[in-house]
Amino acid sequence: MVLGLSATLSEAQFGQWGWRVPFWAAGVLAVVGLWLRSSLAESPRFLEIDDHARVPFAEVVRDHWRLVLLTGGALAVGYAVFYAVTTWSLAYATERLGVSRSVMLTCIMAAVLVKGALTPAAALLGDRYGRRPLCLAGCAAAALCALRCGGVSDGGRAVQPGVLRAAPGDPSGAGGGGGAGGGVTGRPG
Repeated sequence: MVLGLSATLSEAQFGQWGWRVPFWAAGVLAVVGLWLRSSLAESPRFLEIDDHARVPFAEVVRDHWRLVLLTGGALAVGYAVFYAVTTWSLAYATERLGVSRSVMLTCIMAAVLVKGALTPAAALLGDRYGRRPLCLAGCAAAALCALRCGGVSDGGRAVQPGVLRAAPGDPSGAGGGGGAGGGVTGRPG
């Protein structure tokens, strides 16, 4: 959607109102999802269970608070890295390297597709080697990519932001292991 808007709207139109359209669409999708979920009946098997918690959320937080904090933290870090790198790579490539926004958005979309395709493989690796080693490997890969991207922005050398985008150890599955994809080569300075 963003790629289509970016390709069809002028810079002024996109900056004025076009960037809001995906958020509006997400809001509509959320309402439709809530409506669909509320219109579905519980399965007969679920209804047969007698031991329902009166307040399930409170029970989870009370009995499993450590796991809730660990999961929330992992998701927050994964998404923070994903959005920071995506935003940085888009801004850097368009403003400093002169790459068109449409090209960079296409690279970002391709990187997200690659990440999505590699997620099942990462899950299998997590099952085989354990989540902790995989998460640590993903964090190390993200740190190396951050150092690489930082060196690029300081030195003006060639940028290859997609190399580690789909790091299999990403703790959240959000794909925050690197830049925007596509092996874009920058010009000095």
